[in-house]
Amino acid sequence: MKSLLRSTMEGLLLPRAKKVLKNARNIIGITGSIGKTSTRMAIKDILSQKYTVQTSPQNFNTRIGLLLSILDIPAAGKNPIEWFLILLKVYLKKLPNPEILILEYGIDSKGDMDELLKIAIPNIAVLTPITLAHTGAGQFSDIDQIRHEKLKLAHCARKVIANGFDKDTVETLRKTIPHALTTFGIDQDNDIPISETEITENGISFFVEGEKFFAPVFGLFQSQIFTPAILLGIGYGIPIEEIRQAIKKYLPPPGRGRIFSGINGSKIWDFSYNSSPSAAQSAITALKTIPSQSRKIALLGNMNELGKYSDHEHEKIGRLATQIADYTFFIGKDTNGMIRGAQSGRKIQTFKNAKQAGIFLRDFLQEGDFLLVKGSQNGVFLEAAISEILKNPDDKKFLCRQGEYWEKVREKSFAAH
Repeated sequence: MKSLLRSTMEGLLLPRAKKVLKNARNIIGITGSIGKTSTRMAIKDILSQKYTVQTSPQNFNTRIGLLLSILDIPAAGKNPIEWFLILLKVYLKKLPNPEILILEYGIDSKGDMDELLKIAIPNIAVLTPITLAHTGAGQFSDIDQIRHEKLKLAHCARKVIANGFDKDTVETLRKTIPHALTTFGIDQDNDIPISETEITENGISFFVEGEKFFAPVFGLFQSQIFTPAILLGIGYGIPIEEIRQAIKKYLPPPGRGRIFSGINGSKIWDFSYNSSPSAAQSAITALKTIPSQSRKIALLGNMNELGKYSDHEHEKIGRLATQIADYTFFIGKDTNGMIRGAQSGRKIQTFKNAKQAGIFLRDFLQEGDFLLVKGSQNGVFLEAAISEILKNPDDKKFLCRQGEYWEKVREKSFAAH
């Protein structure tokens, strides 16, 4: 029934979306395995300094999500009545006419990108690193299949900006579309090097194209989010100082690296939206470099959709986390894998669910503690742990997956665990 409703809605939304696309001359498409939404919002913040830019506030990157993004609909429906109201709005309101449309392309299995490209082909493709993900039952068998599917976006665009951290992807693109490719990264063999990266008490600073930028985020890896936005800003004629100010004011999307004040004088680094092995490794490694007056703590949930790679990848994360964090807490069905990888003698503890972990942390956290929260979404929901330990309860509205619908989903999940 859900599938029938979805396909019906797609058929009804598509004609209206095609009318928007007919007038859209500047379409930027983003794909990859990590950092897509953060990169998309950074691009939006910079290009909005001069242009009318449209992109979804949600991570709408499926077929129906792409249609909603094009039509500037901020939320999806949960039942037939809500979808009827969305459809009514789409057909009654004036269609959007943005100067620049930024779309996110997400895939779960073979053929997904083909379906998305039937809706919208971008002029410019931005590639974040392509890493191991979506290798569960009925999905991809290995990273080569993932890369093949995602690179369909790059091969149809006139210009491609790719993250040089992902050397295998860059090597493939240099063989197939060298004329369209621009790469960036910390290695000097990239077209655009990121240099002189530095951590401060309030964020990170780095140089791109000879210009210094500051972003109020932690983790040097996050310079990779801003660099394609900077390059596009320059390409679209945004003055450097305006680009600099936009990055200085950047606020990460919910669950993607925001810093919150926690109880008892602690700090919370919220990466609770989702996780893959590469993303978890980057965040945990960055934890080592972050200034902290007291203890560094990692609260880690399992990483979903890894299939045959799950045990190995969870062991690796358990090993890395316990090498770096003073205390490591594990949640989720793959807890045993993380425990197997944990360094002997390290301080670890497990919890049945995120709410239980949050209740424990109320008394555990102390002045100066820095807590990293990282995990996948389905069956994990680490935002529930964060909500228990916020200094300001009103900050809960800035966490991911908020609202009555998600409250019910979490309650059902926690009752089963």
